[in-house]
Amino acid sequence: QDFYPILKSQLFHHIHQQKIKNIVVPTMKETIDLLENHQVISIESMRALILEELAAYQKDLNGSEFTSKDSFYNGDKHVDENRATQIVGERLQSKLQCYGIDFHLEHLMSDNKRCDLTCSKRIHDRQRLLVVEAKGQWNKELYSAIENQLVRQYTIHPDAEKQGIFLVYWFGTQEKLAGLKNTMSSAEELQHDIASKMPVELKGLIDVFVLDVSR
Repeated sequence: QDFYPILKSQLFHHIHQQKIKNIVVPTMKETIDLLENHQVISIESMRALILEELAAYQKDLNGSEFTSKDSFYNGDKHVDENRATQIVGERLQSKLQCYGIDFHLEHLMSDNKRCDLTCSKRIHDRQRLLVVEAKGQWNKELYSAIENQLVRQYTIHPDAEKQGIFLVYWFGTQEKLAGLKNTMSSAEELQHDIASKMPVELKGLIDVFVLDVSR
């Protein structure tokens, strides 16, 4: 108890140093490109752009006459994680290829591990890599995948700058949750629950997005 305030201050300083470690101050032109032309000038802006497009995709899935959740189903059964990620990857590529971002499914990483989806772009004469780990709500590793896979296996890549996105597919209350009986009532509730259980040192580095594809 006596050392708690000091240790808390040191932890905050350590987290802050980790987050600003690879920051490159943008030039005036890059700042204008970011604010006015919505250009990708850093891995942070690429992460924000992907999240923005995922949110736009969610709106289309919810109400557009041209976008249907049926793509995520084969008859009465939903598709698996790989097929769902392929659908999402195709959507992102069609919408964001104008930004010079390359998308790859099952990207081979270190130790022959494969990341579900990666987004890459050359920025400041260096390749930047945004890693995305995807899970269906039923997956037993739903709550452990952020640390065990995304952080320990993928965001350690030197081009990833310890940043990534955890993407979850929500198929409704009738589907199991992490291999057990579902206790969540919505995709929003699940997203908040996963994010709230994430270690504090990952805040600002890892984003959680739950895509609602329930009928």
